[in-house]
Amino acid sequence: MKELLGYIEHNSINLAIAKFCPNLKSLSTIFKVDEIETLKMIFNSCQQLESLRVWCGHRGDFKSLHESDLFEVVAKYSPKKFYELRYVPSIPYFKKNYFQSLL
Repeated sequence: MKELLGYIEHNSINLAIAKFCPNLKSLSTIFKVDEIETLKMIFNSCQQLESLRVWCGHRGDFKSLHESDLFEVVAKYSPKKFYELRYVPSIPYFKKNYFQSLL
């Protein structure tokens, strides 16, 4: 598998990606706030990874990985071929922070 697109909200799927998809080049996913180690595992195991799209923000009780943690892990652990990070804020998160910044 070289590309996996979708809205993955289960750590077990992200862990399976790290274990079984070493040739993955592109991934779209989400990490919960306590799943930073899973992101590191994906970067360590998927050395062909070039592109990552990550949804961030909160929805109900769901809280995703904070963007500053995301950026830190990408800077420290991404593979040499990695060149594209797409950070996608969730709509509720974006609205709340965007409109508060205008006040």
